Amino acid sequence: MNIDSNSVVNLKKIGIYKITNLVTGMFYIGSTRQSFIVRFRHHHSMLKNNKHDNIHLQRSWNKHGEDNMVFEILEVIEDKSKVLDREQYYIDKYSIENLYNINPLAKEIPKVSKEVIIRRTEAIKRFWKDNGTEKLKGKIPWNKGKKYKSTDHLKVPKKRKGDRSKDNATKRSALPEVDVYGINMNFLGRWNSAKDLEDWSKTNENNLPIIARKGSLKGCSEKQLLSQWIIKSNNSGKPYKNLYFKLIAPPSSNIREESDKLLENPEEDNQQPS
Repeated sequence: MNIDSNSVVNLKKIGIYKITNLVTGMFYIGSTRQSFIVRFRHHHSMLKNNKHDNIHLQRSWNKHGEDNMVFEILEVIEDKSKVLDREQYYIDKYSIENLYNINPLAKEIPKVSKEVIIRRTEAIKRFWKDNGTEKLKGKIPWNKGKKYKSTDHLKVPKKRKGDRSKDNATKRSALPEVDVYGINMNFLGRWNSAKDLEDWSKTNENNLPIIARKGSLKGCSEKQLLSQWIIKSNNSGKPYKNLYFKLIAPPSSNIREESDKLLENPEEDNQQPS
């Protein structure tokens, strides 16, 4: 679709425009409150993709081709409030019978005519009359008067859940034991797993020589050890809170694989091991 040469200088302004079919001489009248170039691009995109709301304009485009359609500015308007009034003036001037416009009234989104709306409404009414409640009138429900001695067979059974109280103990038993050493590599003790060591570090029995950085994680005391950092300290060989850790792998197991289980979904901890 081409733009009329006399209209190029005003493409950034607003007002009334028309899209003319050079073969038939018929045209579409429209208005814009944004800019002519924005409206032109919208029409061009919708027509090119065969999705334009105006079926008459779309069919004209499909039949005669893009090269036979011209976008032309009819009037530039400074006051946005007068745009629709001027569009109505041009629609009345050229008569709706000679235009591609569907709606004889200038509206912001003229999509369908009153006749189309009436036809759609009647079609919807017929559909529900044939397939809705009217179709069921006079019919006896299949279960009317039917009585059951018990309704247990209608109840949805609840899923049975197994006993998972021992799951945590079972999972931890498969994890590697942890040896704890002081900063001078003096042996301090052995725990069944890093998780067990973390739980024990929260108790008053914790007597490990822990030295933590200032500003511990909120909700975590300076004496508390976190299992994910115990694993990281073992893997890196660097101390964590002035302690060294060594994972003792169970028979026929891989320490790295076992430690990865503990590192899944770790708690947030911005504190680096020290």
